Amino acid sequence: LGVPVGFTANAVASVSLEPHLILVCADRKSESLSVLLRTGSFAVSILRAEDAKIARRFSEEIRDQRFQELELVDMRVGPPTLKNALAWIDCRIWKKVEAGDHVVLIGEVVDCGVGPASHPLVFFEKKFGTVADLS
Repeated sequence: LGVPVGFTANAVASVSLEPHLILVCADRKSESLSVLLRTGSFAVSILRAEDAKIARRFSEEIRDQRFQELELVDMRVGPPTLKNALAWIDCRIWKKVEAGDHVVLIGEVVDCGVGPASHPLVFFEKKFGTVADLS
């Protein structure tokens, strides 16, 4: 469909088990958001602890450099995910909720999977790290 879109979300969470729903918070000014709303889908790549540089790159304004030199995997309904992600989730947008300067996308999980075991990347107190770093 053209150039892939993506951003670093400030929040991703499980919402429901029946149906399987997750949420992703997207900055209202994100150029990627309009594409996701138009296609009616999104996908999430859960990054590994060592992927802080990728998370920073996807949070910056320079869209055309986000996917450079990254291997991608096509999804059934959403945009491609990162091949080396810790896990991935492919979603069809179920509901959109306006929330201040963000839009909460609630997605029905169409497919998901995990890669090789590793520690997930977390963002806490303005730093990237692992869950072990928080203790």
